[in-house]
Amino acid sequence: MEAASAPSHDYSRFAKIGRIGLSSTAVAPPMRLSFFVLTFAVHVVFWEAYCAISTVTSSFTVNGAGLPVLAFVLAFLSAAAAIVLGSGLRQPLRLIFAIVSIIAVAVPGVIEVAFLLLPDDFGYVDGFVTTVLTPLAFTPYLGMLLYPLIISAVVVDELTRRRLRTTSPTQSEQPAAEIRRGTTTDIVGFIIATLIIMFSIVLITWTAAAVFASSSAEGSSLYSQPDGVIAVCSAVIVVAVPLAFGYLANLGLLAKAAPALGLLTYLTLASGILLCTLSTIQTIYSDATGIGGTLLWLGLLFAFPVVAAATSLLSIGIVVFEHIRR
Repeated sequence: MEAASAPSHDYSRFAKIGRIGLSSTAVAPPMRLSFFVLTFAVHVVFWEAYCAISTVTSSFTVNGAGLPVLAFVLAFLSAAAAIVLGSGLRQPLRLIFAIVSIIAVAVPGVIEVAFLLLPDDFGYVDGFVTTVLTPLAFTPYLGMLLYPLIISAVVVDELTRRRLRTTSPTQSEQPAAEIRRGTTTDIVGFIIATLIIMFSIVLITWTAAAVFASSSAEGSSLYSQPDGVIAVCSAVIVVAVPLAFGYLANLGLLAKAAPALGLLTYLTLASGILLCTLSTIQTIYSDATGIGGTLLWLGLLFAFPVVAAATSLLSIGIVVFEHIRR
């Protein structure tokens, strides 16, 4: 009698489960660097634009629905970009991050439009307004003060995982000319991003010194002299730092320095977004941030250039060390 053969099992479907992110150990492949940085830039720029418009609508008398509706659109697009940035997170972190992004970034835009729907004689003494809209009015502060700490961690997580792709076995199958072309692009991109960061740091420092000098000479308060240059330069640095980090990862130079560079990058992004937001608000209306916001702005004005410079110097040191070692 012929022995019965053992039944064969197809385990490919279980491998597919891991690849689509249902496994607790599944890691999504990193995004394309240009797309990732562009999406991050969209999030930052649209959110800062929302903060500027929200400051206008809350500090000045605005006729018509144009600005509140525009604020809603900007907040919605900024939240959508943030959710795309977090698409590489594992579950349930991805879902939690999406919910937090909607609450902290999108809901403030909804509030801008919600107040347009209320009649002029619908005062805050009404129970509905007091119970619902008044607590929700604090959500913009979540996006302005706390959300930068969260989105910065998501960005650093995505950038740190990029070094895994440089060791992909498919890379060895690429033609040598294509590999050299990609390496040259990464080196040139890193140099340009670093130069932009250093120039912006110098410009922020020079502008801050000018603000302090003019304030001392005129005897006026610091927060009465907001400067949009600080907001623009901090936004440029916030976008350029992930770009330089990504180029380093593509070059395969983050084997040992990833934790230190990741921490400095996180501090740079978090402090940079906060400084950009506060500077944007103060540029629109100097008294909008109050005393607490002004003190925070002063602290960030000192700390952010130092942390950003440390991040750039460490990146340059990594490149120089690897060049000497090889």
